[in-house]
Amino acid sequence: MQRRDFIKNLSLMLGGALSAPAVFALDNASLGHSTTTSTGSLFNQELALFDAIAETIIPQTDTPGAKAAKVGQFIHNIINHTYTQAQKAQFADNLNEFKSLVKAQHNSSFIKLSAPQQLALLTPLNENAVKGRWNDSIESIPGSALMATMKELTVIGFYTSELGATQVLKYDPIPGGYQGDVPYAEIGGAWAE
Repeated sequence: MQRRDFIKNLSLMLGGALSAPAVFALDNASLGHSTTTSTGSLFNQELALFDAIAETIIPQTDTPGAKAAKVGQFIHNIINHTYTQAQKAQFADNLNEFKSLVKAQHNSSFIKLSAPQQLALLTPLNENAVKGRWNDSIESIPGSALMATMKELTVIGFYTSELGATQVLKYDPIPGGYQGDVPYAEIGGAWAE
């Protein structure tokens, strides 16, 4: 089974937890995390911002973080190659709203903030995004719509990258037989196929 098939099937099992653009992106995008951008692409100047937000969501610890997995590039490619013009416009509006929020709160850009400041800024946005996703109020909370999109694309981009799939997820090319009740401590983490 391919990773994109696995994620699509997983989202169906989770009740469609992935948004339609994310599933569409998985179905239509190359998940090879190309390191090149086309000069005519939208959001080229935002790669550093995408990397900073993604690294705040999945930071480097004893395993690689989102920046090492080139998640910012993945997000850029997904937006430019799979989003419709209306989705790109909505994303641009959400991005500008986020930048305005950061400027108003810190009189700076997000990438110039310290890591604790970045985390402190994104944490309430994430909480609001999670609450808003279930009661359809996400668009009314400034910055939360972008946070929801960035978090979703960051998680997908990271765990479908080579680094995420090989160094964070466990991989067993020939798994053993089915064991329905195994204590989590014995397996020690999530598995990739």
